[in-house]
Amino acid sequence: MMTVKHITLSGEEFLYPTSEVNFTPAVPSLGDVDPAPTVWVYGADDRARPLTGGTVYVMNDHGKTVCRYELSTQSPDGLGRQMQPQRPA
Repeated sequence: MMTVKHITLSGEEFLYPTSEVNFTPAVPSLGDVDPAPTVWVYGADDRARPLTGGTVYVMNDHGKTVCRYELSTQSPDGLGRQMQPQRPA
């Protein structure tokens, strides 16, 4: 079992236990939106959870970091950004 630590662009930290990790690099596409680099972690139910933006650390069962991903300084489609309140006009 591994543990994945995700530090989001806003500074929040999340820990995910997982048995499998997959990294998808950013590859330009033919569509309108280029995909962001993504780390995928798999839960106990075998469902994949995408992690984008920020930094991801993968640790083995002894707590040693075995991989680190700097995903991006900007998140795609506004994910991970904190919305600023709008002032009334």
